[in-house]
Amino acid sequence: MGAGWTRLGHHTLGSNGVLTATWSGSYRHLKVLCHFKDRNNGNAFSIRFNDDTGQSYSTRRRNEESAQSGGESVNTGTFINTGMDSYQSDWNLEMNIINPVGNYHKQMYGHLSGNKSDVGGQHFCGKWKGGDQIVKIEFELEAGNESIQSGSSMTVWGADDAPETPVYPNFPKGTIFEDSTDGKHYMWDGTSAWNEMI
Repeated sequence: MGAGWTRLGHHTLGSNGVLTATWSGSYRHLKVLCHFKDRNNGNAFSIRFNDDTGQSYSTRRRNEESAQSGGESVNTGTFINTGMDSYQSDWNLEMNIINPVGNYHKQMYGHLSGNKSDVGGQHFCGKWKGGDQIVKIEFELEAGNESIQSGSSMTVWGADDAPETPVYPNFPKGTIFEDSTDGKHYMWDGTSAWNEMI
């Protein structure tokens, strides 16, 4: 997983519109958190990447309706369709994206939760087969049929894989460490080694 998370972008809508985050740089792992204000309509939250409006998205989702345990459906089209509408509830979303370099499918999974009386939330997973790494995310209602409610917000973080080479501690030269298993003492050389003190 990621070596450390960097905040890539944040957007809060001052008026109804499209939530958008863009960034530069290469990040193999993305995490997205959103808070959607109630728009009081039946249009579903949808997601697009890098301005791609082609037939390059697929989604599978499952709702948490109080009246059933099923509710699974599949969608292929011009956006990731979360299947959850903006009616009668504020919603919180968490989404994780695997974002490899190169022309590989980008895999994602997420969850929307809110306080709507008949549906507690929605799980979704999907993929985007549109091209190189994701550097832009847009949230809309039904891919632009309606605007997201003002006051809604999105934050995106990115991380790379943990490095293969060791990451040495940032201790000053001369730092002393006691090994609790054998009571031996070691001194940090300030670069890359602990030397046993005799």
